[in-house]
Amino acid sequence: MNFGMSTNCFRGCSAQDLARICQGAGIPSLEIWDDDGYFVETTLSSEELARIFRDAGLSISSVHTPFSNWSELALDTYFDRFKQSCEKACVFNARYIVIHPIAFSSERKLDRVSVHTSMPRSLEVWRGLAEIALEFGLEAAFENLPRGALWPSGCSLETVAEIVQGIDLENVGVCVDFSHCFALGDDIVAGLRKHNFLRIIGVHASDGIYADLADQHLIPGEGELDWVDAFRALRENGFAGDIVLEAKGLSDKPTELQGVFRFIIDARNSST
Repeated sequence: MNFGMSTNCFRGCSAQDLARICQGAGIPSLEIWDDDGYFVETTLSSEELARIFRDAGLSISSVHTPFSNWSELALDTYFDRFKQSCEKACVFNARYIVIHPIAFSSERKLDRVSVHTSMPRSLEVWRGLAEIALEFGLEAAFENLPRGALWPSGCSLETVAEIVQGIDLENVGVCVDFSHCFALGDDIVAGLRKHNFLRIIGVHASDGIYADLADQHLIPGEGELDWVDAFRALRENGFAGDIVLEAKGLSDKPTELQGVFRFIIDARNSST
């Protein structure tokens, strides 16, 4: 398992400052948040950002593609923006992209009805995105989601598994977001073991509190997750990909970042 951090954790930092923070905390890689810019200085080209990170000894594991500018009336624009993220991922030499499976407002996942049957138009869009990623030589990791306007019941790991199976392309897998599991009240360890057939490409790591049913993205150790057991379940799955820290509040206490990473690395080591 490889460890990294989402640039979303320090969105107010310049690329140079973020590189220094990562160096100080011993963080080897990043996931680029590409929904609404990288950092404060969004005018930097992908090539310049890649140079800054490379000079700091940082690799880029993945790029998180846009979701907040989704519009059913501007589907071509959404696909164009998605392609731009894929182009950036190639400049960064990233291995995969992360996708929020945004649904058409006219479609809902129905109980005991497959995604293929209940959400055919949405599935067509998701397959189109995966095909674009494949053209760029990238893996496509679809993420489980909390409840929202387009997913009133949430998009659970079980639903993401149906999405991956419905797309049926070799480059498609799952990005497991721990916080989104907490928001649905889904036991993370039990879910990983139940769906141990899933091809997990990456993990968004954060903590939470089950009873809150909230997407809190707590700093690891501040919630209820049994991290050792979670890593044990990932090992049972055969997972050897990226654990990307995606927690809120880190920008207020960057000096604690090294300790946070030590916490999850120790949990990983204790899971053997």
